[in-house]
Amino acid sequence: MATKRDQTLEDGQTFLHLQYSFGYGLQARFAMGLYLATAGSDKVGFTMVKPSADGTPQPVRGIRGAVERNVMRYFLAVEAHVAALPAPEPDRFERSLELWLDATEAYATQLHEMDRDAYLAMKRKEHRRQQALDQSVIP
Repeated sequence: MATKRDQTLEDGQTFLHLQYSFGYGLQARFAMGLYLATAGSDKVGFTMVKPSADGTPQPVRGIRGAVERNVMRYFLAVEAHVAALPAPEPDRFERSLELWLDATEAYATQLHEMDRDAYLAMKRKEHRRQQALDQSVIP
C-alpha cells in the first residue's frame, strides 16, 4: 500500500507534512487558564461540538480551540509564503503579509486579532528588528 511518503512528486511539486504538538508546565497551564478565562474567553476554534440547548452546534473553545487556531495560522502562513514566491525578492515579505491577512479574514470568527494597519505595523517593525539582528550576527 503506497503512502504519501512513497509516492513520487511531479516536477515543481512539493509535499509538506505538518505535525503539531505542544506541552506545558504548571506555570504555563496557569497562564493559559487565566488567558482563556479573561481576554481569550470569546475565542473559538473550528470544530463544531455538542449543540447548545437550542440545538445549534457550538464551536470548540478552550485549549483545543487555541490549538486549532494556531495550526490554521501556520497552515495559512505556509500558503501565503508559497503564493508570494513569484513576487520580486524585495516585495515578497510585504506580499506574504497581505496574503496571510486576507486568508485569515476568511476565518475572522476564529483568527481576527487586531486591525489590519496595527498588525502590518507590528510585523514590519518585527521584520526590521530581525533583519538588523541577522546583519549583526552574519556580516
